[in-house]
Amino acid sequence: MEIVLKNDRFLSTGWLLTSFLITSAACLQVGMDRGTTSCFQNHETVKFSVEKGDFGYVTSYDYPDNYTSDFYLGHSCNVEIRGCSTCKVKITLMDVNFPNCPAVQKSKHRNLCIPGCDHLQIHEVDQPYHSKNLRNFHAGSEEEYISISSNVKIRHCISNGTGTTGKRFRVKYEVVEKVQQIRGTVSSSMFGGDRGEISSPNFPDRYALNDETFTYIITNLDPYGKIRIIFDDWDLASVSTLQVYDGPRTTSPSKVYTRHERPVLVSKSSTIILVFNTGSSKHRCCHPVGWKASYQFVSSGQWNTMPSTNCSKIIEHSSGGILNLDYLTPGLPAMFDCIWIIRKPAKKNPDGILLRLTEIVFGQGWAEYPDNSLEVISGTTSRGELLGRYSATNMTIGQWFSSGPGLYIRLRGAISREDRLNFIFTAVDNVTDDGCPRRGDYLCKNLWCIDKSLRCDNVDHCGDNSDESPDTSCQFDQIWRLGIKWKLSDSSTKDPCAGNFKCGGNKYDCLPMSRVCDRVSDCFDDSDEKWCAYHTKRLENNDFSSSGNNIASYLQTLGLFILYLFVT
Repeated sequence: MEIVLKNDRFLSTGWLLTSFLITSAACLQVGMDRGTTSCFQNHETVKFSVEKGDFGYVTSYDYPDNYTSDFYLGHSCNVEIRGCSTCKVKITLMDVNFPNCPAVQKSKHRNLCIPGCDHLQIHEVDQPYHSKNLRNFHAGSEEEYISISSNVKIRHCISNGTGTTGKRFRVKYEVVEKVQQIRGTVSSSMFGGDRGEISSPNFPDRYALNDETFTYIITNLDPYGKIRIIFDDWDLASVSTLQVYDGPRTTSPSKVYTRHERPVLVSKSSTIILVFNTGSSKHRCCHPVGWKASYQFVSSGQWNTMPSTNCSKIIEHSSGGILNLDYLTPGLPAMFDCIWIIRKPAKKNPDGILLRLTEIVFGQGWAEYPDNSLEVISGTTSRGELLGRYSATNMTIGQWFSSGPGLYIRLRGAISREDRLNFIFTAVDNVTDDGCPRRGDYLCKNLWCIDKSLRCDNVDHCGDNSDESPDTSCQFDQIWRLGIKWKLSDSSTKDPCAGNFKCGGNKYDCLPMSRVCDRVSDCFDDSDEKWCAYHTKRLENNDFSSSGNNIASYLQTLGLFILYLFVT
């Protein structure tokens, strides 16, 4: 059973103590009346900081009297409220009275008012919340606006109209804590269930890296009951953390999770507290998707089928490749909950991702697991469109296409050493009247366009094997692929990849060692996520020498060049 209590108090002084301990010190426990701020025409935004429990009012000039265009002269005034990192702002419209607005036209620029209208525009300052949580108010009272983050701007947009109709507004703001409280029992037919979901702010539309904190308190009303939590989505920034407090009086986290480990939790007490800190970044371009978790109230902390999630991975910057279970072999047999996210290559932005399941062999162990399943979802989160869901009774090879940002694949069940699963994924474009839209791409016989680097790599990316045709040209492609590269340079030139990790396969990208073995596949061939024990030891020993490799590479290239001349 799920019950969300928005304004409930904790059950005991212990709850109050815990709330204080896990809350940022930036949030004070006492609130104060901030009085009234009059919004008047000013090219500079009026800014002020508030703390938890503070409240106040923002009004038009000379409220409660109406204002006229003689005073404002058709512009806007702005009031920006900045709360503490664990706070959000609740705004209540007490009195908003503007003339009827003419045909409403949306402004193309996010910071501009609707032209020709007197109205209030309330939005959050930080992206990506700004675009989703922007609202315009023309009239009304007792309406509420509740922010996601702590930084909110109230903009009074003013027209040049000279009508005699009254123009005035008064709103109240309150600073409240960002805490979501959930309570339930093991079973209750009255409320019809004992499961639910929680998620990071603004999921799946990404969260801001503004160093804010969000708290989730989940309580089993049975004092001897427990809570299970498994994360269906886990896409965090490197600066973000999730702290887990097991018990209402716990003063230090029992576990701190980062982007490298998708959590699976079962509490030891009847209450579990999750504290999510977004972290901060100076880069404004990119916002992580965030996380979503499913919780369940249970009577015991024993979880015999608790799955491992270390098989999960995110694949990006790749035009195609293979996804299988080979890297799980050392840990088999075991229960797994694997999530694979394949993202479109950002630079190319192809028309879609083609996914083909070419081999599947699962034994009795997977079939006996009651929740066994294979799901393919369009998009990069579990909330995308379900393309197919399969169990042991209807499992078959198949093909799927997603025109969205990528594909989300989830496999749940017991996997043994004999089990086999093989996917081939390819970024594809539709052919045009002029051929492939990108110069140099390969046109398959079935009219898909794929990256030319995928040709002749012993993987059927086209789906009709036309990219692996055993003709003479493909044989020459394989010779060139082995390493013949024309480059005139001094033999003493420094290796540009020295001290970093050089990807294998067909794309020789260089990565900083910090991106090696971080459960995110950055290389085309996933080589940065293989042989992690070796790479870790290499990093510890600071062994980045590549002189021997350069000599071997030179000799290999020389031999291949002679072979090429002989063949041609």
